[in-house]
Formats: sequence, C-alpha cells, structure tokens
Amino acid sequence: MIPNGPGCSAPPGGPGAVPATPNFLHSLERGLIVMRLFTPQQPELTLGGAAAATGMSRATARRFLLTLAGLSCVRADGQGFGPAPGMLRLVRACARRRPTARPRRPTARPARWLPVLSPGAIR
Repeated sequence: MIPNGPGCSAPPGGPGAVPATPNFLHSLERGLIVMRLFTPQQPELTLGGAAAATGMSRATARRFLLTLAGLSCVRADGQGFGPAPGMLRLVRACARRRPTARPRRPTARPARWLPVLSPGAIR
C-alpha cells in the first residue's frame, strides 16, 4: 500500500512507473514513499509496519528510516518512528507555495443573492 496524500501522488502506474532517465532517482522516490506513510491517522510507525506497507524488506525500510532520522525528518524513539521537525519544514515550504483560501472580511452591505425583506414583510 503506497499512501497518496494531498500533493503526494504516486506517478501514473504507481511507483517505479516513471521512465528510467538519468535525472530520476528511484532511491529518493522510495524514501519519499516511506515519508508518506506518516499521516494524521498513523503518526507512529514500527519498522515492520513500514516494511509491510511499502513492500520493502525490513532491512531496506530500516535504512530509509534511519537515514530520515539522521536528516531530522523522522525521530526514532526505540519503540518506533514518528515525524520530526525536518519533515515539518518540508511541509511548510510546500504549503507556502500553494494558494490558500482566506476568509473574506464581512461587508456592511448585504450580498446580492440574499433576499432583502422589508420590516412589514415579516409577521
């Protein structure tokens, strides 16, 4: 199971479906797949859980998780792994680039689509 959260979709055809080019790093793709395992519903992972979810061997999942821990993107606490401040920096950088809907300030005049009732119309 490869997670595909907002802004984190796998290439068409799934991981590894990107044509082999000298500019594409499959190892980076696999590391990002491991990072995408952390969700609000699953903020903590075990080594076995990461391996099972990605289809990687436990040794490969361990190397990716420990590399991410060394980069401060994941924390290892002896019981499992969880997101660390380095991952949050990546999320913030991405979020700054995406336009977000901002609430509009209320206006003093009524919206055009709302009916305007006269005081005598309500009984």
